[in-house]
Amino acid sequence: MFRTDRVASAFARMVPSILGALEATDAFRYADARTQLAAIRATVDCIEVSPDDPDEIPNERFILSTIIAFFEAYNDLWQAIHAGQFSASWERLQDALDCLRSIKKFSNPPVAEFDFFECQLAEIEKLYPYKFFLSTANIVEYAECSICGQDINKSDCPHIMGELYRGRVAYGKVTSIAAVDHVAVVTHPEDKRLVFPSIEDNDARFRLVKYLSGLLAQARLSPLRFLRAKFSKRRQLNPDYVEQSRNELCRCGSGRKHKKCCLSKKYIEDHVDIICSQRSYSWTPVAGEQSGATQRGPINEPSDGHA
Repeated sequence: MFRTDRVASAFARMVPSILGALEATDAFRYADARTQLAAIRATVDCIEVSPDDPDEIPNERFILSTIIAFFEAYNDLWQAIHAGQFSASWERLQDALDCLRSIKKFSNPPVAEFDFFECQLAEIEKLYPYKFFLSTANIVEYAECSICGQDINKSDCPHIMGELYRGRVAYGKVTSIAAVDHVAVVTHPEDKRLVFPSIEDNDARFRLVKYLSGLLAQARLSPLRFLRAKFSKRRQLNPDYVEQSRNELCRCGSGRKHKKCCLSKKYIEDHVDIICSQRSYSWTPVAGEQSGATQRGPINEPSDGHA
């Protein structure tokens, strides 16, 4: 995973502690995992880099720091889901995905050790109700480069936005906005944190994530056993449907007659199975090697968890 002896040897010493933190997350000991990861981060920060070192050393230290940041976000994600803090868990999910993108982008050669997590988080993301996001377009007068301080959009700045330079990612710090050009509702933004509309944790639209939270609370599932969500069409009675006369005002409160409102919602067809492993995934931080569970079986979602 790492080419330089300095970072590779530091990472090798950290692996047992990282695995210990991951095991704590899988056992719902989230506070213990956070404490272990904080200690590992302090060790990463102590890796010395001198001005005479080649760029590869600070760049690999950045990757190692991002790996620790990923496991911190991963731990916080599962803790938030477990606690029913679904809006907060969405934020932590995006944090973890951002870390994975950085690890993949800046690792050379590309690493395969995080494929399991990438696939797992993509499946978790499907369980959330968010479909639309807000995106703003601003007319920017000046965006200061995070590295050299010049306007990153001008030729005076030699840095490319989003690239890594001696352990620092170049980005533009907006110091002056002339105007907001427009605000749009989009479906595939670069940043999915600005959801539209915002949803409270007790909203019924979180029912799939809530079901996942319930599996954790019942110890029927642990973080490293979750594999994927299998969506299918299966016609079943809607448990929330209330029988009433066609011409009565609908009990949902819409003010319309039942026949023109919820009559068609007596049955639901969308269904999801949570596919899990019989044992927890075992992370093997060696390039090209992964060990995972082979025994798989679905946990069928009860009727109140259907989409």
